[in-house]
Amino acid sequence: RQTPQAFSHFTFCATAGEKIVVDVQGVGDLFTDPQVHTRDGKGFGVGNGGARGVALFFATHRCNRICRCMGLPRFRTLRAPADDPPSDLDDGAAAADASYDG
Repeated sequence: RQTPQAFSHFTFCATAGEKIVVDVQGVGDLFTDPQVHTRDGKGFGVGNGGARGVALFFATHRCNRICRCMGLPRFRTLRAPADDPPSDLDDGAAAADASYDG
């Protein structure tokens, strides 16, 4: 479904990049079991992946019809060159820098 993906994207924009609600599950249009990632990784329990969690969402997110109808800006992750060692990802650091196409 496109709605949970667009909702996650919206929450990031609505909080000026401070938070994102992800892992929204449910039946039909009744959504449950969200997880919140925050920029600083504080609050919202052990599932808060911090900046790395945000980057992981946007690494797989593709804006859909709902994102476009809501006028949400596109989000790009700036990936490290392929020959860089993956150690930054392994230690929980932020996975990517980010910028908007807007």
